[in-house]
Amino acid sequence: MPPALVNSSVTLDPAVDSAQPMRLRGVRVHNLQNIDVTIPRGKLVVVTGVSGAGKSSLAFDTLYTEGQRRYIECFSASSRRFLERLERPEADQIDNIPPAVAVRATNLGTAPRAMLASETEIYDELCVLFARLGTIVCPSCGREVRREGPDSAAGFVQSLSPGTRYMIGYVPAIDAGAARADWRQTLKAEGCTRLLLNGQPLDLRTEPAAPPPALTSADELLVVIDRLIADDGGASRQADSLELAFERGHGRLWVLVREGVEPVADHSDFRRGARREIAGDAWRLHWFNAQWACGHCQREFTPIEPRLFSFNSPLGACPGCRGTGLAAADTGAPCPDCGGTRLRDDALAVKVAGHDIAAVCRMSASAACEFLRQLGAGGDTQAAHPVEAVVNRLVLRLADLDSLGLGHLALDRPLRTLSGGELRRAALAAALGAQLVNTLYVLDEPTAGLHPCDSGRLLDIVRRLCDAGNSVIVVEHDAEFIGNADFAIDLGPGAGRAGGRVVFQGPPALLAACAESVTAKHLSRAAGRGPGGMARRPPQAEWIELRGVRHNNLHDLTVRFPLGVLCAITGVSGSGKSSLIQETLYPALARSLGRPQPAGRVGLYAEIVGGDLIDDVVRLDQSPVVRAARSNPATVLKLFDEIRRLFAQTAESQVRQFTAGHFSFNADLGGRCSECRGTGSLAIDMHFLPDVTLACPACDGARFRREILEVAWRGLNIAEVLRLTVDEAFTFFRGHSKIQRRLKSLKDVGLNYLTLGQPCDTLSAGESQRLQLAVILAGSSRAKTLFLLDEPTIGLHPADVAVLLECFAALLSAGHSLIVIDHDRALIRAADYLIDLGPGAGPAGGRVVAQGPPETVGRTAESLTGRWL
Repeated sequence: MPPALVNSSVTLDPAVDSAQPMRLRGVRVHNLQNIDVTIPRGKLVVVTGVSGAGKSSLAFDTLYTEGQRRYIECFSASSRRFLERLERPEADQIDNIPPAVAVRATNLGTAPRAMLASETEIYDELCVLFARLGTIVCPSCGREVRREGPDSAAGFVQSLSPGTRYMIGYVPAIDAGAARADWRQTLKAEGCTRLLLNGQPLDLRTEPAAPPPALTSADELLVVIDRLIADDGGASRQADSLELAFERGHGRLWVLVREGVEPVADHSDFRRGARREIAGDAWRLHWFNAQWACGHCQREFTPIEPRLFSFNSPLGACPGCRGTGLAAADTGAPCPDCGGTRLRDDALAVKVAGHDIAAVCRMSASAACEFLRQLGAGGDTQAAHPVEAVVNRLVLRLADLDSLGLGHLALDRPLRTLSGGELRRAALAAALGAQLVNTLYVLDEPTAGLHPCDSGRLLDIVRRLCDAGNSVIVVEHDAEFIGNADFAIDLGPGAGRAGGRVVFQGPPALLAACAESVTAKHLSRAAGRGPGGMARRPPQAEWIELRGVRHNNLHDLTVRFPLGVLCAITGVSGSGKSSLIQETLYPALARSLGRPQPAGRVGLYAEIVGGDLIDDVVRLDQSPVVRAARSNPATVLKLFDEIRRLFAQTAESQVRQFTAGHFSFNADLGGRCSECRGTGSLAIDMHFLPDVTLACPACDGARFRREILEVAWRGLNIAEVLRLTVDEAFTFFRGHSKIQRRLKSLKDVGLNYLTLGQPCDTLSAGESQRLQLAVILAGSSRAKTLFLLDEPTIGLHPADVAVLLECFAALLSAGHSLIVIDHDRALIRAADYLIDLGPGAGPAGGRVVAQGPPETVGRTAESLTGRWL
């Protein structure tokens, strides 16, 4: 539901009282174990706990879903047909929930045309600004284009010096190729008598001696309405002639002025008209057009309106690429017609303070904010109040992006190129721009991907939502953020079946005294700013050197990366970390190792040295694991293939001639339940009410047919095996090393609490990313591999980060190497070697500020990471 649809001026649910807290009783969503929670309204509330403890189940699947569901129920039945239908959360009682808005990376579009400015509604405001304030500048002659009506033409002729001879006329609507006799008769029927054909006077009252050839597109045919002399007292005749010329010329006329006598004043900036020679005399031809047309080149332009600047509208989109900006989708080359701007020429001809809208979008958010501030302060807004309001709104939105650590990003930056943390903060900026009140905001780890030095500014922005009268629920692990919240809810104590309980709820200051809370232990450790707890591994003799990197804000940069250690790449957002590692180092190593080249942007570099010191390179980014309805950890890690083979080898299967395919819930010809098609549940269409999801009555949620479930291996059928946790399955499949090795990869990344059959679309972001790492670990060989990871700690509780660091230590002990982009405090302290980029973002970054062990970087005054350390 778009936030703009929320009517914040009224309380939609009569049961909602802003003075009363939100009350939840008997909540049983996912792994939540019949919990009771009371949450204050109008406060900043943080929900924390280890991954899998139930945070998203409470914040998003219960609070947000119920807030949205109740809001939708306030609409008419006919309106609800077109809206998303939300399930009622499984709970005994939920009271006093206001309309809700979820702020997460998935809020923003992923279409190829989606960019930062469009998804934060900044581009919409820019379209309005250019429509109200923009002026058309002819790209051919550089002159300003204006609409000139009869009044403008009258003002021009009245400015002529007394005695100046001039003519008034129009261009007739005669098609090229018309025979001379045809157009002569047409014009005579309209009452025309005098013409100018290519500068030669013609009188239609006399017949020519020989018929000239038919008209061509190169011929200039002008109809003369009147011949006048300036300041001879014929003002009424002059006005009538101009009106008649405009009428017959369909809003377009011309004035021919005898050369040699210039206008007294350069009225309306007509410049010197095009020169014409008529009957041996020199004249100047001036055009007047009621439409948007250049008075010099006669090129007509599309009237200015907001749709003209939309690349999603046929009115504004470049006809060559249809608004994509690309010459071909597979090559990624810019469209030759629009140069990648995605807009037609008429849109790019509109300027504000000398810039077209594409040029403004190429600016960073910080630069665009400063441009608009100067525009508002410089008097260029022509004191128009509506324009001033648009400028002010734009400045506020851009300032929010800057405060969220996104000021270095260009406004036309495609969303698909942003990191997960940047997407989250862009979604927060979009929510701030909506300026809602009396609303429940649910935020998904807004500090993800944010440098520790920027956390304070983020906290101030989130506080603004509360100050406006909203309630804010934040799923978060950051110690500083938790400590500054008004209220904390800690779930756990463990994950999965070991979690789902309320360990603590109350002021964050009291959380540290909760003995059962895993979060409390890590908050105390963070307050002490202790070391990472892992012994340093000093760099050895083997290094990879990347020389002469020229990409984005990296200018002729040379960096050395140590092998055999945990190397962390740090720096503020926009300092060049992803440009260096993901877009340059990885493609360079892939090329040197003969691996397939990655798609997307690839940075330029002069040389790479040391690529032969590794056998393989693996990149792990923030792309989510597949979230198909039937996907689960067993299928993603190829465990299920082995399990199905075991069941197919049983005596019962041999008798019934069951193959491994019969134990698949994906195959149409397998043994899956025909009623639910292997999903285990059915969605009941309630027409105008939300769909109700029920366990399939045919298989009771087991996914398989009855005869398949009669086959057992070690006493369990296939459905019961899928309900085992990773820990339970590891013991159950004793003696089967191939299965146990893959299960161990899940245990190593801290996912031992997941069930084998848990749908992937119910996993949190942290769980999904660790599952992706487990896939890589399960498939890794003894070859010396360099792992490149992009913020692997996103969505992880400090306790989970500790498990991840143990996994890293095991990889390093096996002879592998790790280069990790991250902002997590514990990981940075535990790293063996830091390469800190900066010192700032965008043009202020792009160089190595400090490198070495964390203690060395901590002594570097210029490094923001060092100051924090």
